[in-house]
Formats: sequence, C-alpha cells, structure tokens
Amino acid sequence: MEFDTKIKVLVIDDMPNMRKTIKNMLRSIGFSRIIEAQDGQNGLEKIESGGVGLVISDWNMPRMNGIQLLKKTRENVDTRSIPFLIVTAEISQGQIAHAAEAEVDGYVIKPFDAATLKKKIKSIFERKSKPSPIDAMINLGKAMIRGEQYANAIGAFHKALDEYPDSARLMVAIGEAYEAQLNFVVAGEYYLKARKANPLFVKAINQLVELHMRQKDHKKALKFMEEAAKISPNDPQRQMEMGKAYLATGDEVKARQAFNVAIKEDEKNLELQKEIGEVYMSSGLEEYAVQTFRKVLDADPSMIHIYNRLGIALRKKGRFKEAVDEYHRAIKISPDDEALYFNLSKAYMDMKNKTGAREAINKALAIDPEFGEARAVLKSLDG
Repeated sequence: MEFDTKIKVLVIDDMPNMRKTIKNMLRSIGFSRIIEAQDGQNGLEKIESGGVGLVISDWNMPRMNGIQLLKKTRENVDTRSIPFLIVTAEISQGQIAHAAEAEVDGYVIKPFDAATLKKKIKSIFERKSKPSPIDAMINLGKAMIRGEQYANAIGAFHKALDEYPDSARLMVAIGEAYEAQLNFVVAGEYYLKARKANPLFVKAINQLVELHMRQKDHKKALKFMEEAAKISPNDPQRQMEMGKAYLATGDEVKARQAFNVAIKEDEKNLELQKEIGEVYMSSGLEEYAVQTFRKVLDADPSMIHIYNRLGIALRKKGRFKEAVDEYHRAIKISPDDEALYFNLSKAYMDMKNKTGAREAINKALAIDPEFGEARAVLKSLDG
C-alpha cells in the first residue's frame, strides 16, 4: 500500500540543517505540504492547531524532546492517532523500550537517506491501515470508556480476552476500565495479571505505579517504579518521579541518584532541572538546590526567575554574600525587574546591611510604586 503524499507533514528538529535535509528527502518522495518546528514545544502548538498527518521528530531537543512531545500527542484524544516517527543518532535497548512505552510508530537512525525514510513511512501507514484484531478491539473499548460506557467496554474486552487469553494489553485495558469506575482493587488485579502474562510490558507496571500513587502508597509505587526502570531505564520523567518517591520514603541518597539520572537522560531539558531544584528546595535540601539552579543558569543565564530561586536557597543556607552576588548578576541582565531588587534587599537585610537594603528597595519602588511588599520592607527599615 502506498501512503498519501498529500497529507501535511511536520518536521521537528532543533538543528536547521537537519530540518532542511529531511524536508528535501520528503519532497523527493513526493510530499509537498511540509511544515517545521524548532523544538517539541513549538511542534506541540502546530500539532494542536490541527491538520498534521505525520510527525517526524528528533529525539533530543531543548524545552521539550521528541518522546515528551509524543506522550503529549498520545494523551490528547484529538491527536493520539497521528503517525509519529522518531529520529535519533543512536538507539539502545533501553531507548527502544522507552519509545515503545510512549507508543511510537517507528524510529529511524541518523544518518539515513530518502529510501530509508520512505520505507519507514510506508511501514507506519500500512500498520495504521490494517490494525491487528487486538488493536481494533482495544480502540473500540477505549472509545466506550471515553463515553462512560464502562460495562459495555468491560464486556467487549472480556469477549476479546476469551479469544486472546494471553494478551497483557487486553488485561491492562480491562484494568483501566475498572479504574475509570474508581474500582481500584479489581483494576490492580488485572494490572498484576498483565504483568504476570508479560513481565516486560512496562505499561502494566506503570499502571500499578499510578494506582498506588493515587492511593498515596509511595513504598508500593516505588517498588514498581524500580521494576519499570530496569526494563526501560531511559525515561527521565520516571527517574524524576522515583526521586520524589525516594524523598517521600526518606532515602535522600537514592533520590539524588535518580535525579542525576533524569538530568543525564535529558540534558537539554532545563525545565526538568529547574523542577528538580524546586523539589530539593521543598525538601529542605537547599545545598543540592543551589547546585541544580547554578547548572541551569550556566546553560541559560537569561532565566531570570532562577536567580531568585537560587538567591533564596543561598539565603536559607546562610550564604548571604553569594545571594547578593547572584542578584546583582541577574540585575545586569534584567535591570527593570522589581522582584530582583526586592529579593536583593532581603539578602542585604540578612547581612545586617541596612544601607544596601534601603538602596535596593528604593529601586524596586522606583520601578513599581505600587509594590506593597516593598513598601512594607522600607517601612520596617525606617522603623
């Protein structure tokens, strides 16, 4: 079966030359409606605007990488069926498992030529046009769940399970139907059955993680997170959640290890690193928050709000002079930010430097005369 070259194709890569190369290949294959995006965030906006018939996305990109974009696409009922092809410079067994978890349609390894790309696209559309009987049954049942026809969905899934009794995917689908009804006990039973039927089916394990997280049982959730991570170790979001769960159970060392793996797996994702810094802050681990925020700023000094968080972390550690220095660095980049001057005044107050504090707070008020908190600080200084 030949694919329809009249569809709109979205090419996403943070390297302009790579976008140009893929677009030229697509034109040589016969596609003419080609649009592009420079990262996953921009790509998501274009996908959600409608009309995209195929996505070809790089894996490693800033702001939002290809797998994160794929997951967002699959979460949305309007975009979940869009064919998605991942482009990567290398592929390990862990990455294959990670991509499969996110329900990728295919992947192609750099470097590749137009003939390879055409073969991959053709294979994707052939599978889409002829879904397996299990796929068809699952899609039908999920449509019933979205329509809140839970009993009908469960009945359809059980009928399919009678025909395919070893299908872990059908067992998970039944579990999801029960979970949608808030019947967590039966849902958990089916997720465990799916895990037993196929110990490498990460989705079944993920469902057990989410089920126990909903019930605030961090220890059981963590057990299944660790199990999933052994099968698919390259998911930074899972490592992030593992880090949080380790902190919730009091294991700071393993939490830091998980956060470090998350950062290593998605080095360009500064938002992920910022979130890890915030987790450290909320857990009272300001020293690690300082280290994390500084790495973010080394990568992108223009992230002004990070200076504020870094300054607060330094102040909590009693490192007031360093906090002052960081605020001054930020002010050089953004001299009209009243919040920076406000926090600078607080750092000066920590140092018992009223002159510096008054000067900073007056600058904040010069930018925003209605800044109530700044007026209160000035009043306390005058008092």
